Amino acid sequence: EELRRDMNNDDVIIQNTGDRLIVTLPQDILFAVNSAHITPSLRSDLAVLAQNLINYPNSTIQIVGHTDNTGSADYNQSLSTERALAVSSILQQNGVPQFRIQSMGRGESQPIASNLTPEGRAQNRRVDVVILPN
Repeated sequence: EELRRDMNNDDVIIQNTGDRLIVTLPQDILFAVNSAHITPSLRSDLAVLAQNLINYPNSTIQIVGHTDNTGSADYNQSLSTERALAVSSILQQNGVPQFRIQSMGRGESQPIASNLTPEGRAQNRRVDVVILPN
């Protein structure tokens, strides 16, 4: 609840699954198309997220990039990895120690919606920040 209040962005989805907290950042607001450059508007949200992560030092953070199935699988894999690393870099610039962060790209392999519609593809283009207690 603290993180949800602090983020103050309705596009960011925060889920508590019991054993982990998952912060989903839709790529449409996080990145330009085919880019791993984070939009200025989301940098402040990532700074807020970083501050919350600093307040809970006994957690591990997994940053997982995802794409839709548009384009080649190899390209999507590479882009999803670059985007996860970009989010990791912003968190580190805001004080989260690198040793707490694991970054990975999953490309198009873990969709959460159908890739047959524009809405579904938009949901699949995301970066998940998974916070695991130690």
